[in-house]
Amino acid sequence: MASSPYRTTQFPGSGDAAPPHHPPSSAGNWAKGVLGVGCGCSSVVALIFFLFLVWMVSLPESGAIPGGQMRGESIDYLRDNGFVEQGERVIYYYDFTLSMNDDEACFFSERRIVYHRGDQVNAIDWEDVANMQAWEDFGQVIEVSSTDGRYLKCEIAALNDGEAFYAALQDTWDRLGG
Repeated sequence: MASSPYRTTQFPGSGDAAPPHHPPSSAGNWAKGVLGVGCGCSSVVALIFFLFLVWMVSLPESGAIPGGQMRGESIDYLRDNGFVEQGERVIYYYDFTLSMNDDEACFFSERRIVYHRGDQVNAIDWEDVANMQAWEDFGQVIEVSSTDGRYLKCEIAALNDGEAFYAALQDTWDRLGG
C-alpha cells in the first residue's frame, strides 16, 4: 500500500479509517483569493467614482440661468446654429444635457420661446402664445400652447431653478401683454 501524505485516524470500535483531511491552507487560499478580488473590484469602483466626481466638478454650472449669465460658448453655439436670430437677446436659458454641451436646450427671448434638440427647433413667438402652465413632476414642467394649436414643453430637472425660469417666463409674457 502506498504511503499517503494525509494522516488517517482510527476510530475506536471501528475498523474503518476516517476520511483524509485537506490541508488547512487550501481553504485559507480560497478566502484570500475572494478577498483579493473583492478589494480589487472595490478599488476599480472607487476610482471610477472619483473620476466621475472630477468630471462633474470640471463641468460648467448647470441649471436654468438668466441670459446675462450664459457661458460665451453657449451664446456662440446658439448663434452659430441659427437658434438665436440677429439682435435677439436671451432672457433665460436651460441646458438639458449633463455635459452642458448645448445640444438640447430651452430658452426664451423678448421675441419667442424656443426648445431645440440637435438641429430640430420648436419655437413659438410671444404674439402666438395662447396659454402657459407649469407644474411640479420631479422638477418643473412648463407647457406653452400657441393660438394655432402647437405645443412646446420644457422639463427642468429638480434642483435646477425651474421655478425661477417659469417666473421669468410668466413675467415676460405679462410685460408683453399676454
